[in-house]
Amino acid sequence: MNQRDTASALAEYYGTSTTGHGRYSATFGTNTAASTTVLTHPDWLDLDCPLFPKHDKLKLAGVTPADNITMDEASTDRAA
Repeated sequence: MNQRDTASALAEYYGTSTTGHGRYSATFGTNTAASTTVLTHPDWLDLDCPLFPKHDKLKLAGVTPADNITMDEASTDRAA
């Protein structure tokens, strides 16, 4: 199972939250989104930094959607 499959499985398992909890995700560009397996809540995020290019210093190194990256048992344990 790769990261994308894991994130999708968690989204399906947990469904829509009514308490504000959810998986951390980000959007960039006009129609590109990245979902993670990280559970979060708005109260847990104290970013105190505007997230726009002048301030965030975030640079996308590359996108490899065709890569078939799998998780072995050791990396799955670390992620959990």
